[in-house]
Amino acid sequence: MNKYATKHNLSNLYVTNYIDDIVGLFYIADLVVGKTGGLTSTECIGLQTPIATLKNLPSPEYNNMKYLLNKKLCVVIPKPKRAMSVIKNTDLKKISENMSKSNNKEGLELFIKHILYTQINI
Repeated sequence: MNKYATKHNLSNLYVTNYIDDIVGLFYIADLVVGKTGGLTSTECIGLQTPIATLKNLPSPEYNNMKYLLNKKLCVVIPKPKRAMSVIKNTDLKKISENMSKSNNKEGLELFIKHILYTQINI
């Protein structure tokens, strides 16, 4: 991804491995590209930072991705080579607005219940 950013002069693209203050980066980001794990998804909804994720995810993240996609809270990248095209053609502001509508007790409770029922089998 760093090579792609350099080749296409994308100075605002930040690629990293593990980082301690991830929420701080989510707060200032226009978009988070990653897995739709329960914590990441909840943090992004709370901060109203859109999520882009790959379609081929492990089962828990895949179930979350389907839930978020159904609620129009993320964008799915079908293949890594199409990532930039998908992101450029996505209305990130609309996803953020949808997150704003879900960023309340009821919306977050629904997502947490989804996680509990699909991943922990309560």
